[in-house]
Amino acid sequence: MKPLTLKAFSNLTSVVCFVCAVAFAAASLGLYTLVGQLDRQIDMVERQSDPNVIAMNEIVGNLGFGGMIHAFKNHLLRGGEEIRVFDQSTGAILSNLDKLERQLGAAHEADIEAVRAMVEDYAAQIEVVRRIRAMDDQVEAIDRVVRVDDSHAAAALDNLRKAVIEDGESTKWKVLFELRRALGYDGMIHHFKNYVLRKSPDYQTQARAAIDRALVALEAYRSFGVNETEAAALDDLAGVIVDFRVNLDIAAEMIAAGATAAELDAAVGVTKDAAYAAFITLGKQIQLEYRACLADLHAQMALLKQGAVAMALIVCLGVIGFSLGLHYVIERIVVRPAAAIAQGLGALAAGETHVDLSAYASDTEIGRIARASRRFREALVDNIRKSEDLRGLSLERDDMLREHARMVAERAEYTTKRAALERLRADEQEDLQNLRDAIGTVIENLENGIFNYRIDEVYEATHLGGLARDINRMLSRMDEAFRALAKAVVAGDQALPGGPDPEDVRAATLMRESMTHALQTLNDAIEEVQRGAEMLRYAKP
Repeated sequence: MKPLTLKAFSNLTSVVCFVCAVAFAAASLGLYTLVGQLDRQIDMVERQSDPNVIAMNEIVGNLGFGGMIHAFKNHLLRGGEEIRVFDQSTGAILSNLDKLERQLGAAHEADIEAVRAMVEDYAAQIEVVRRIRAMDDQVEAIDRVVRVDDSHAAAALDNLRKAVIEDGESTKWKVLFELRRALGYDGMIHHFKNYVLRKSPDYQTQARAAIDRALVALEAYRSFGVNETEAAALDDLAGVIVDFRVNLDIAAEMIAAGATAAELDAAVGVTKDAAYAAFITLGKQIQLEYRACLADLHAQMALLKQGAVAMALIVCLGVIGFSLGLHYVIERIVVRPAAAIAQGLGALAAGETHVDLSAYASDTEIGRIARASRRFREALVDNIRKSEDLRGLSLERDDMLREHARMVAERAEYTTKRAALERLRADEQEDLQNLRDAIGTVIENLENGIFNYRIDEVYEATHLGGLARDINRMLSRMDEAFRALAKAVVAGDQALPGGPDPEDVRAATLMRESMTHALQTLNDAIEEVQRGAEMLRYAKP
């Protein structure tokens, strides 16, 4: 296998990191998508479980179709057990109004109070209806007595609808609210009953408009996707709505024919139990869907947790595996060769030349360092050899320098000695000259008959001083001899008639001349010595 270069390893590491980053990004994107789905589901669950929307549904449901206003109108028209439905619906409405008031706060307190006042008005009027019906069964007359102004309550309900229902995205609960509103209070059943009681065409028009809104709400509900149970409930509601539309036409014909409210009510009655059950079914299905959505949300959350744990585990294992692989590769292609090369270079730096790094001389950056280290070793060996040669030359040079220094020292010593010798020669020359001059003076004195002159005995050269002393002793003896001779001659001459003996005089003269000649010869010898010393002075060393 071809050795992996550091550049190739760097590129490979970058590719691996890039692939890991892409994989991690993909996993993160998957988790992000799942989290987005969960967010949407959570939002849907929150919307489906909005307590304000549910409370509004309960209020409108208990207020309208099959509720309080429906029961009030039926009791007005028919009497009987409708009062029980009225009481149940009224209690439910007031309870949900209290709940909504706590949830919405003071901002909609006036609207809630207006609806509550309307409910209380109808509750008061139902008692009036009960008492009047016990005495008179004229429905139209009773209706005129117990008529309640719904305008404030209708406006208040619309404000609450805008605040609760129109806020945010549409849900099944909101569509169900619109369906109940279209069919209930201030809707189809309300205007239908008023049309039967009061026979005003405006109520017919409002009832038809409410039916159209109800049909639109049915289609809006279907757009969310419905199951079979919900589809059946919607079909039942659609059937009841169609029946009411048909009965509006029948009621219009009867009103034109002069029918009374009781006759109209008896002729246009619609079986509404299926519609009541449909509303209950839709509410339950929404609750079941909410629970299913909540269960799915919990499942998605569990999946998200598992995915996060799995992703963390995969990332952890991947990082560990990548780190171990990276450590192995770096140890194999970088650390070990680099450590061996560093150890080899250390050995080379310590002077060991047997280091062999050829095993790492591959075609990589480390290999190039190993080859450079080998060339460094070769250069080091060559430098050591040259250093040894230079060391030998240096030793020879040192020997030459020492020899030269010795010669210089000898020459300096010779120069010093020669200078001393020169000074000695100069002193001896001067002493010899002085001695020669002194001897010359002695000779001149001897020639003149003066024997008491003596030579200075103080000289630098000891032998000259000794010579001077010897000459002085000789002169002293000759002087004594001449003096003795002179006394003898004088005594002899006095004894002899005719003066000194010529032989004595001649002997004294010969003695003096002999002494003078001896001194002259000595003086010549000293001069010869002086010339010899002068020649030695200029002789080459």
